[in-house]
Amino acid sequence: MLLLSLVHSQIYDCKIQQGECSDNYEPVCGLNISNTPIQTFVNYCYACKASQVVKYLKGDCQKKGDDTKIDIPQTSVGVDNNSPKPTSGNYTQTISCTNPRPSVCDTSVKSICGLFDSTIKCTGQNCLQQFTNECLACRNTSIHSYFVGNCSEYKPQTPTVIQCSTESSKNCELKEQVTVCGFLDETAVCQNPPCLQPFDNKCEPCQQVNITSYFVGDCNQYQELFYSAEQQSDTFVANYQYCQAQRPTECDQQYVQTCGVLKSCNGNGCERTYDNPCSACQNNEIEGYYTGECLNSYASLISMLIIALLIQ
Repeated sequence: MLLLSLVHSQIYDCKIQQGECSDNYEPVCGLNISNTPIQTFVNYCYACKASQVVKYLKGDCQKKGDDTKIDIPQTSVGVDNNSPKPTSGNYTQTISCTNPRPSVCDTSVKSICGLFDSTIKCTGQNCLQQFTNECLACRNTSIHSYFVGNCSEYKPQTPTVIQCSTESSKNCELKEQVTVCGFLDETAVCQNPPCLQPFDNKCEPCQQVNITSYFVGDCNQYQELFYSAEQQSDTFVANYQYCQAQRPTECDQQYVQTCGVLKSCNGNGCERTYDNPCSACQNNEIEGYYTGECLNSYASLISMLIIALLIQ
C-alpha cells in the first residue's frame, strides 16, 4: 500500500491549458483516464492539451518501463523524412530543411541539433540550437539544416572533396536533402575566391557545367574546415557569408547594414546595400553578403565624385 501510495503521488491531474505552449523541454508521460501511458510530450502543457490525456507523470514514458508509446505521425512539410538518419554528432551528415516550412508540429521527442543559416551572425557553438524534433527545428526559418543528436556532440570533420564525373551527373533521381558546397571552375565569374556555390542535395552540383567538385557541408564552414588560422585571416572579407540554397521567403524589419554581392559581375557595381542579411539573400542574384558598408560599391564612388564636383 505504501508503494502504491508513492507511485500515485507522482501522478498530476491536468488543468485546462489556455494559450500557446512553450517549447521548453521538460518531458512528461501523458496518461489517460485509466492511468495508461499514451506517449511522451515535450512538457505538461502539450500533454494536457492532447484529447485523451487527463493526467501526467514527470519524465519520459519509456524511462518508466513503458513499451506501448504511440507516436503521432510527424508533419512532413519542411522536413525530409525519407533521408537516412545521420550518425549523432557527424556534421557531414546534416539534413537540409526544405521550403515551405512547417507551421504546425507534433509533440514527439527526439534530440535534434539545428544549424543556423548564413543570415545569423554567430561563431562555433553559438551557431547551434537544440530542438525536440525535426519539425520544430525546421519551423525556425533561421535554421537551414540539422542532425540527430545533441549540440554538445557537434564535431566538424574535414570533409572529402568529391570530384564530378560523367556518371555522377547522370544517375541522380533521388535528391537526398543534404547541405552541399560546390567548387566553381575558372569559367565562372565570382566575387569571393575560392568561388563556392551552396546546394541542398548531392545531385545538382555535378549537373552544373561550371562545377568541378563538391564537399558535403556548408560553404560558410569552408575556411574553418580547409584553411589554417593564418590563411583564414587573409580573406576577401573577414565576415563574408554565402546565402543558402534555400532562400528566405520572409524577413523581419531589424536593421543591420548589409552589403550584398552579385553572383556574376565584372568590375565595379557588383555590390548592393540592404537593410539586413535576410533581405539580401531574398534576391536570387546575390551570391553572398557581409555586414557593414559596401567596400567596393560603384554607387558610393559616383556619390563621392558628385560631392567632390559640388564642393569645387
